[in-house]
Amino acid sequence: MRTQKRWRAWQRVLLALVLVCAPVLGVVPSAQAMDALLDLKIGVELDPDGNAHFTEQWTHVGDENTEFFKRLGRLGEHMQITNFSVSEGDFKYQLKPDWNVKASRAEKAGLFGRIDKRDGTTELCWGLGDPGRHVYTVRYTITNFVNDLTDAQAINWQFLNDQLKPGPEGYEIKVKSPLFGPETVTDLHAYGDQPMMAYYNNVLTVRGEQQVSGDDYLVVMAHLPAGTFNTKTHLDKSYAELLEQNNTRGKAFDVGGPSKASRIFWDIVSSPKSLFGALFVIFSVGMVTFALFVSGFTFISRNLKQHRLRRNALKQVDLPFTDYYRHEAPTTSVPVMWELTLLANDRKLRKLVRRNFVAFYLMKWTLDGDVLANSPGLNAGWRETTTFRFYPNKLNKFSGHEQEIYQFLLEAAGPNLVLERSELKKFLRHNRFEWGEIVRSMERLGKRWSDSEKLTESQKFGRDPNEWVVRYLSKRGARTYHEMVAFKRFLEDFTIIDEREIREVSLWKTYLVYATAFGCAERVLEQLRPVIPDKLAEVRVAESTIGAASGWSDTLYLSEFSRSDSSSSGSSSGGFSGGGGGSFGGSSGGGTR
Repeated sequence: MRTQKRWRAWQRVLLALVLVCAPVLGVVPSAQAMDALLDLKIGVELDPDGNAHFTEQWTHVGDENTEFFKRLGRLGEHMQITNFSVSEGDFKYQLKPDWNVKASRAEKAGLFGRIDKRDGTTELCWGLGDPGRHVYTVRYTITNFVNDLTDAQAINWQFLNDQLKPGPEGYEIKVKSPLFGPETVTDLHAYGDQPMMAYYNNVLTVRGEQQVSGDDYLVVMAHLPAGTFNTKTHLDKSYAELLEQNNTRGKAFDVGGPSKASRIFWDIVSSPKSLFGALFVIFSVGMVTFALFVSGFTFISRNLKQHRLRRNALKQVDLPFTDYYRHEAPTTSVPVMWELTLLANDRKLRKLVRRNFVAFYLMKWTLDGDVLANSPGLNAGWRETTTFRFYPNKLNKFSGHEQEIYQFLLEAAGPNLVLERSELKKFLRHNRFEWGEIVRSMERLGKRWSDSEKLTESQKFGRDPNEWVVRYLSKRGARTYHEMVAFKRFLEDFTIIDEREIREVSLWKTYLVYATAFGCAERVLEQLRPVIPDKLAEVRVAESTIGAASGWSDTLYLSEFSRSDSSSSGSSSGGFSGGGGGSFGGSSGGGTR
């Protein structure tokens, strides 16, 4: 007992040292404005002349900076950037010939332009518009995109730059062409990031599930048969030589300058007048290191055991996970979905369903007639947004957490029962705690329901008083999680086969609701529109409805959780980034500014 008291006293001393020396080292985190690239989808259509027609969707949420810019460089002699345009939903941005980087956010809103720099790089720019969530569609063409070699042809392009700020939290690239056949694209290679790659159904798909930031970049290379495209980009080398060049340069890494903390440390040490400060810093760093080692050893050990146990639990179900598609929607509730992704260590999917859960309910209520979505219309300006009308007499239709969410939004709407996003933000400023309580109660529900449905198991480690318990997925829970992920993959890639079943069984409602939670509702809506245009019009569902629901979800999500990660800046680069490399299209930087 006496030993424990002494140890607790030492912990308090060490904590005090950390708090004292953190400002000296310049490592105190500061509150940051929101700036996140939630998703990036890049579609490339290759025509018979080897020109690449890019269509990119940038899903961004932020309340700082004034513009986005995409930087392209290292273009071949016959490569040109043409047909650049930007849109958001049905609203088309207007071209601003002389783009002014220093213009205000309001001045850039609804506009796009390009800057051709003396170093040969080109910046494609567009205004961010109002703070909040936006899905920008960027289109442009790269002429003679395909490389013609002495013995073959190749795709060899840098799709993501290093130092892209903010980096995407996930990305998907799809390259297709009417000239592609079952075995046209072979020998796939990626440099920089390590995505999933496949050539299936005559489409080259590259998908990254993790955050891309700092020195991360992505170059994709693939083999094409000689003479496939009538391109003018000729290289006097064989495919093997190009591959060797990429393999060599892809391993290079240029180390950047010292960190801010390092510079502060050496400034103190090198000053004769700061000898005491230097000694204090050295002592503090030593004590902090010792404290982290002693106090963190148990924490790290526990986390490793927890991670291993949860990972092994997922292997209980023998399913071809990466290729498995499931047409049936999950029957689990939103809180249980949260708990399943937590115990599966699936951070990306957990963040996705957490961020979009209000959009899930808004879409469900819209399709069931419990709220009415009012879109601004095709001719509306960029400042006009979708609103939602709520009905007090619908409140008793729900129960539990769903009723609490509906009640919260109904109160935010005020006397006219019509809620705008600006009203929601204002309401949140005074009711942030109440919203946090709703979210925390859903977390507790997810844990309780998962246990009662036997989706989880637990195992104890250690002995009293240091006993601790690890919860993980049971065999039934692992299967439920796998099926949920498989359904998400189906929504991301499916094409409608049975039109009658979609109409009669109302599967389209289920697809749209879950697609909203999984962040792929725009694609599902695109598949459904030719089949059921009358039903979609009846419930007033369009891209603007999806965008508004997702935007409201982001507003509520950010009110409870804030981003604390910082974006890298500087010029350090790896492999193909910056000023060299074997691929075309690459440069360094880009993002918001």
